[in-house]
Amino acid sequence: MRTATTTGRRPLWWHRLDSAAGGLPLDLGLYAASATFAAVTAATSTLTPHRAWGATAALGYLAVTLAAVGQLLVRRHRPNSPLVGVPARWLVTALGFTSAVLLPLIAQSAQRAAGRTDRAQEEVLVVEESGRRLLESGTPYLGPDAIAALHPDDQLLGYTPYQPGMALFGLPRALSDAWWTDARVWFAIGTTLVLLLAVRILRHPAAGARHDALLLRGAQAATVLPICALTLATGGDDLPVLALCLLALAFAATARPGPAGIAVGLAGALKLFAWPVAAVLIIWGFARRAGLRVAAGALGLPAAALLPALLVDSEALVENVLRFPLGHGLVTSPAQSPFPGHLIAGALPAGRAIAAALLIGTGLVIAVRLARRPPRTAHAAALICGYGLLAAILLMPATRFGYLLYPIAFLLWAPALAQPPDPATGGRRVPAGRRPEGMTRYRDRAEAGRVLADRLTALIGEPDVVVLGLVRGGVPVARVVAERLGVPLDVLVVRKLGMPMAPEVAFGALGPGGVRVLNDMVASHLGPDDIAEVQRREQAELDRREQLYRTGRPPLDLTGRIAVIVDDGLATGATARAAVQVARQLGARRVVVAVPVSSEEAYEMLAAEADQVICPQRPPTFGAVGAYYDDFHEVPDDEVTAALTATG
Repeated sequence: MRTATTTGRRPLWWHRLDSAAGGLPLDLGLYAASATFAAVTAATSTLTPHRAWGATAALGYLAVTLAAVGQLLVRRHRPNSPLVGVPARWLVTALGFTSAVLLPLIAQSAQRAAGRTDRAQEEVLVVEESGRRLLESGTPYLGPDAIAALHPDDQLLGYTPYQPGMALFGLPRALSDAWWTDARVWFAIGTTLVLLLAVRILRHPAAGARHDALLLRGAQAATVLPICALTLATGGDDLPVLALCLLALAFAATARPGPAGIAVGLAGALKLFAWPVAAVLIIWGFARRAGLRVAAGALGLPAAALLPALLVDSEALVENVLRFPLGHGLVTSPAQSPFPGHLIAGALPAGRAIAAALLIGTGLVIAVRLARRPPRTAHAAALICGYGLLAAILLMPATRFGYLLYPIAFLLWAPALAQPPDPATGGRRVPAGRRPEGMTRYRDRAEAGRVLADRLTALIGEPDVVVLGLVRGGVPVARVVAERLGVPLDVLVVRKLGMPMAPEVAFGALGPGGVRVLNDMVASHLGPDDIAEVQRREQAELDRREQLYRTGRPPLDLTGRIAVIVDDGLATGATARAAVQVARQLGARRVVVAVPVSSEEAYEMLAAEADQVICPQRPPTFGAVGAYYDDFHEVPDDEVTAALTATG
């Protein structure tokens, strides 16, 4: 039997690694590697704040490493113990964040308040100074003349390469020199509160422990991973920006475009790094007919933050926010990590131009991808942000290792954004019969077929086209499509593998020819015997229907043909995905999926599988398929056979 698997669009190898022994081995590896990194940093770093962080954080990471070892030992003897479940793993993660981030941060802040001037990175001083300037002059920026008047050793610190909102974190220091006024303390407070809100938004009571574990892994990436922990404890300005971007994606995953725009707009008011994320989310919003709601916050808040600084001293704003980051300031940025862009810029003739061309070319490729296939889910948006920023960081002539925290966090946060179906509602996201405003209700399957046929007229006259109806509900729709296009109609039998206690929630599907598709994220809640029993039952029904519908018809042969797979709607898309794979294995040279209505998640999944997906309606909040029909009766076998006989 040929088996394909899907794990919420995650690579199978990562799913197996992440879910092995309840995720504890990967926890142990993360904490142990982090402890090693912290110890090496304490021993070898040339930066005093980094060494101080490493000395304290190594002990914190060691503590949570031992905790993970203990959890694994407990699990070996008591696999159902609450000490090894996801809630216990959350507690260990919180302990790691406290001991490897908060304690070193507070210690360095207190030492700095007591007179140690080597207990903060330069960006902390820059942010605090920008807060003081904001209070005194109404702008956080020095003009080029004022920077030129500084001592050469101080000119770099005279620049504030942030958006105006970042100065707010420096305001407490402008009022007092106490340890709690350190900008890092407020970075940490803001980051923690925003991440807690993002986690709360994504927590899904009915989703089960597996989804909670995915969310935990994403939270670990933004908190205890050393690249984030070290940054927050010693510098910290990137973490509030990252947290707000993750919050925006969480709002997007829960179909709240307005709050998503506000969150990413707040991030954009702090740092330019959030602007590409805002662009992706605006495109996501337009793909879901909510682009203006996203753009209002995503563009409006950064503009509102820039306006006062622009009015007070526009030259200072341009010098700090544009000229300096682009390498045209009075001094150059010290960001020089040896990534490909930096190496090309320094080693090759016209290297800076070559690196810039590569960066622009990559940006154009991403732009074309966004134009041709805009992200329709928060999961897809997070992946685009992650891989796009990773490419940009690697190709920028001047960048830092620390910036990698953005793509790493986005990529590990993405799986938690793929919301699983809710077993309590039969896999539906809204009650049956409810549909969003503006969505058209089809009179019946025949009308849906006519609408689809109008979208498929480009296939008229194409040789070797065959319309395949998915039994049973897709056949009446496919009959109308085939008649209007003047092409043959055939039937494709695919059986959904449903959860035993909630049959509408698919954990996979079967097709003829021994094809099986499994969604490991859902199937992981079942034992092997449960899966085998459901598969045995559905295989028997598939064989029965194949015999019934194919009586007098030759075996389905799609060699060299264009297969148009038609169903009456997609909820999870598991059945249609299996159908696409069946069609390809039967030799189809091109596979088109045509459905009258689909959830965004199913559409996105099928768009990655089929050559083309035709779907007139993709409501932002999806109900049951029947909610989009006036007449959605169960199609009996004789109606299927009659349709096949009529089209001969």
